[in-house]
Amino acid sequence: MPTKPASEKTSDQTPAQPLPVWQRLWHNWIKPIGIVVVVLGTFRSAIADWNDVPSGSMQPTIEIGDRVIVNKLAYGLHVPFSGPKIAIPLTGIEFSNPLRDLPSLDWSQPKRGDIITFWSPEPDTSRAGINGTRLIKRVVALAGDRILWTADGTLIITTPDGQRYEATYDQRRDITISGRDERGRAYRFAGMQLDEQIDGQQRTIQRLMGRGPLRPFPEPDSAIADEDGYLIPEGYLWAMGDNRDLSRDCRVIGPVPLNLVTGRAVAIAFSHDGWAIRWSRLFNGLD
Repeated sequence: MPTKPASEKTSDQTPAQPLPVWQRLWHNWIKPIGIVVVVLGTFRSAIADWNDVPSGSMQPTIEIGDRVIVNKLAYGLHVPFSGPKIAIPLTGIEFSNPLRDLPSLDWSQPKRGDIITFWSPEPDTSRAGINGTRLIKRVVALAGDRILWTADGTLIITTPDGQRYEATYDQRRDITISGRDERGRAYRFAGMQLDEQIDGQQRTIQRLMGRGPLRPFPEPDSAIADEDGYLIPEGYLWAMGDNRDLSRDCRVIGPVPLNLVTGRAVAIAFSHDGWAIRWSRLFNGLD
């Protein structure tokens, strides 16, 4: 009995049914985009990040509109997505992050002169103690140091072994200081730039014209402050903005716990003044 050619054989298989629209969206769009977002978010949260600087508290080292590269592995490895709060985009809803108290794997600590990023230790009473404000400042003193300002605003640091460092200030240049503070308020003042040298390091700072000594923290009658200055507690550091009179830093918020430090700023990746790119600032290192 003749048989049908293979090409004419009938098949018992039914044609594949097309996937529902929601499944096609999941496989072709939502799932791959979600993977990219998670991988990128993990990288930025635990390895390296780039942060926009909206205020002038670190002028002239960091200008408003700079986008800085932050090495998140400079001092240790943090659990990804372990910031102090979680915010739902476009809703204004914020709540405490359950991962915020997970320990990190630390292999180093900030040094004097490092420019660091950290979560503000200030409580935010409007959100039940949650504060998700990320700040960028320069480390001035470490645990065990005493920090003091003289009547003319000179910075003095005394280390735990009794070594005393007194800042010197050279190359005064009169300037106009303008920008925005951490709360977004614009300012414009007569000021000056000074080259501050202390502990073998030099950086350029800004002061307002006619200002006296920097405001101390805490109040002079505090149990942890005396005529020799303020003693930085163990497990904390003291950070300040290079724009000394226009920076909301440890003189206002108190010393920074080491566990709130998120990384070290190492370079400027991009910069603009609101209208044009500042080409001369691109890829400049920070020190």
